[in-house]
Amino acid sequence: MMVQNPFDTAAAAKRYQRGRPFHHPQATGRILSVLGKTHVGRVLDVACGTGLSTIALADHAQLVVGVDASEAMVAAAPARPHVLYGVAEAETLPFNERTFELVTVASGVHWFRQGDFFDEVARVLQRGECLFLYDHPFKGCIDEPAIDEWLEERFEKRYPTPSHGPRPDEPLAEAPRFHHLAPFVYDDEIRFTQDEFISYLLSNSNTIEAESLDRETLEESETWLRTETDQWFESTDSRSFLFCGIVRSLRLMD
Repeated sequence: MMVQNPFDTAAAAKRYQRGRPFHHPQATGRILSVLGKTHVGRVLDVACGTGLSTIALADHAQLVVGVDASEAMVAAAPARPHVLYGVAEAETLPFNERTFELVTVASGVHWFRQGDFFDEVARVLQRGECLFLYDHPFKGCIDEPAIDEWLEERFEKRYPTPSHGPRPDEPLAEAPRFHHLAPFVYDDEIRFTQDEFISYLLSNSNTIEAESLDRETLEESETWLRTETDQWFESTDSRSFLFCGIVRSLRLMD
């Protein structure tokens, strides 16, 4: 299945950088626990976006290289010590064989041609080392069930999810050179103000696609979301939302 990654404009990068929670240290800690290490050498972070996943690795690595197919997303990534960024597609990585001790992908593998990507990782990853795919899908509101009903009945109908491939908790393309380790799942609770909740929703592929296809402007989306969600923030400054952390580990066998 061919998919089109909607995160390829400066406007999308700005929305992503503004609205995405910084979940990544929780996943990074679990990755290091699986490896039995506190520090690694050279790390490749594929589909790095605006660098949130990349900088989460920086304190634990000699060097982290973040790459993304979107030049606009990479341009928005913050500079940090021990971090380099570049523009590259996941299926054609511009690195020599056996360059990296660890490869990670945060919330990105569903936009790849997965078979080609796994072949490339098998080329640039050192033998016996790991590829980690992780994601933080949104599960719903903890303290107001009506928000979940609204998301299903109104939000998702107005902003349908773009076509994409399998995520880390779904069957992936075959990766015959990798041994799949047991995945693990954990809860991640985040409190959002109304502004933060709206910014998060505006950072998702479905609302970004609505603007990129000229169905709706950012201003129109933001106005609709604020009007729709006012009722749940009149009596409180913030609400608790649940995300599900998922980490999938694949070890290169040859």
